[in-house]
Amino acid sequence: MKLSVREAARILDVSETEIYRWVDEEEIPFVMIQHHPMFHRVELLEWAMEKELAVSADLYEDERDHPLATALEQGGGHLLGEDLSALADAIPATPGDRDVIRAVLAAREHDLFVTRPADSIAMPKARSPIICPETPPLVALWWCGHRAVMVNDAPINVLFLIVSPTIKLHLKVLSRLSLALHDRAFRTAVQQRGTFEPVIAEARRFEHELESSYTKERTLS
Repeated sequence: MKLSVREAARILDVSETEIYRWVDEEEIPFVMIQHHPMFHRVELLEWAMEKELAVSADLYEDERDHPLATALEQGGGHLLGEDLSALADAIPATPGDRDVIRAVLAAREHDLFVTRPADSIAMPKARSPIICPETPPLVALWWCGHRAVMVNDAPINVLFLIVSPTIKLHLKVLSRLSLALHDRAFRTAVQQRGTFEPVIAEARRFEHELESSYTKERTLS
């Protein structure tokens, strides 16, 4: 489904004028359909992540069906060694799904992630999902060791990996994670190496506030 300028502006929380400026400068991915710029959800999400722009959690209407806190609890917090080869070992998945994750990491590794140089965080790309049909949606968090791990030529201290049974769920969880990382308290908790409970607490607090804002919007409308 293609998004209009108005829908893209709402999702990125910017003015339509800003969207048109990005289109004129060919800075944002778009296609022209009957003389109107249109945007694809996946391309828009990935572009916004690379630009470290917040993406509205209503990128998908039923996003609240799979909250970030639940996926984080499922994935857990872990300490990472000097490379990414051991990521699959800690994933709470079936042996078959873990083999799939291991194979994907071996084949694509750094191509799976987009980096946020400003805060040394890496997270999955929108167009590089890890799909395991027998595994519920999970977000695994890794803290790097005493020195950063290089991902896409950038030093990374925190890395997220998403495993999902479907591509749509991958995108839902990813857009929620992308939005949460623009919340200062959640981001601070994420960067505290080895302390996972505050990450879950801040994820719950963030999503509660988000749900409250949805409720308020629905009441006003």
